[in-house]
Amino acid sequence: ASRSVYNFYEMSYQAAQILEREMNAGSVKAEPAVLLTLYEYWYQAREYERAAAAIEQGAIGARSGKVYARLGEALYKTGQCDKSKAAFNQAITLGYDEGKALMIIGTCYYEAAQDKGPVSCNRLSVQKASSPENPMRAEAINAFSSVSEFSPHYQSAKIRLRQLSNDIDRDETLCSPHPSHDISKELCFVEIKQAYTAQVFKGGDFVLKRPEMCKPFIADYDKTYRSRRQ
Repeated sequence: ASRSVYNFYEMSYQAAQILEREMNAGSVKAEPAVLLTLYEYWYQAREYERAAAAIEQGAIGARSGKVYARLGEALYKTGQCDKSKAAFNQAITLGYDEGKALMIIGTCYYEAAQDKGPVSCNRLSVQKASSPENPMRAEAINAFSSVSEFSPHYQSAKIRLRQLSNDIDRDETLCSPHPSHDISKELCFVEIKQAYTAQVFKGGDFVLKRPEMCKPFIADYDKTYRSRRQ
């Protein structure tokens, strides 16, 4: 009863702790249904690694697509895209919604590529095949492209594919030998301003995120904005 009260008042963390103590003490058996409850508590508490550990135990020998999908969701929340993909593939073989699973797989890889930060133009041109964001984008494209046109998630997949295409086109444009001057200047002015601001308030060196692209615009920025203050 106490576990239900904790969970009702959004104190899932405490509910999970109580349930774990009862399992460790042997008063509650670590059966699949109990592990699923523990997963729900940890997941609601946003303790995704603990949620994944709980549901992974419950998934052993399970023949339920929903159980593997929950494992895949928890692994996605912790950024473990390869493991999440494996769990969702298992869920699909057990009858789970393929379109929904593919959307989460693709989103995991898409977000992982986004988290790599600003693209290095040098890396794109010299080491493009081995750059970390490209394999992740390829996985995302494969997942979104595999969503059936009969799936209710088909339109969402098309939107994601357009976003990926725009991201790739943007990087190629910014890092091409002759990028659009207006686009580059606008973006570089923002980065130059951020670099000056960080230098003033945080101390240290003047650091640009994309020095190979933005250094040519420093003089123009100084003339346009900094000279006015002198």
